[in-house]
Amino acid sequence: MSALLYSPDSVDTMSMECRPTAAARNSLREVDCVFSHLLVTKEVSPTPQEIAEGEAELRKRYAGDEGVRKAYASCRSGLAYLNEVQTVTTEPSKLAYLERERASLTRVCECSTSDCVVAAMLDLLVEPRHACTITHTRFERVFKRESKNKWVSVSGPGGLCGIVLTLVLTYDPKEENWTYTQTRVVTSDDATCKEFTPQVTAYSHHRYMRRALMNCETIKRLLP
Repeated sequence: MSALLYSPDSVDTMSMECRPTAAARNSLREVDCVFSHLLVTKEVSPTPQEIAEGEAELRKRYAGDEGVRKAYASCRSGLAYLNEVQTVTTEPSKLAYLERERASLTRVCECSTSDCVVAAMLDLLVEPRHACTITHTRFERVFKRESKNKWVSVSGPGGLCGIVLTLVLTYDPKEENWTYTQTRVVTSDDATCKEFTPQVTAYSHHRYMRRALMNCETIKRLLP
């Protein structure tokens, strides 16, 4: 079982390679699948006017003690998300990237004044012009067959937010088409998890490779 999958909503692809587990004894009732995900994203630096407008919005949103508390809750949610990602990440370069993101969010969390919050978040707003980020991640999951053309993998609840991750592989023999669907559900009532909403991500196999012109001026970071 193998396929090259594409997202209909973004410039990314994911390959999958599945083999029967030892326990399945060469049947497809249980398969071990390795996924390789490649994502290209592009960030355009804001104009001076956009920076000024962004600063004004930040000062309005995070004004006073209430604003500092709101910023703290937001950065804690971000850190919780990074922790969830880190539990399924083993590549050294990816872990290094997560640590850089963690440092940025930690700076916001350590702020005790509105001015500090605005300065920290404003630094995150200003990025290199037309820089593209190429991110590669690899993960492995065991799926159990639920029907003739459907396999499911469920993990969790795990982490601070009690995230349950359900992965579903379906095959359409008529169209010779594979579809991968990932559903994320948060089970914790912790305040830091409120910003995590249920999320569904889908990829499907196409006969022809998609092409997109990114016009990247620089590669911001390459994560193998």
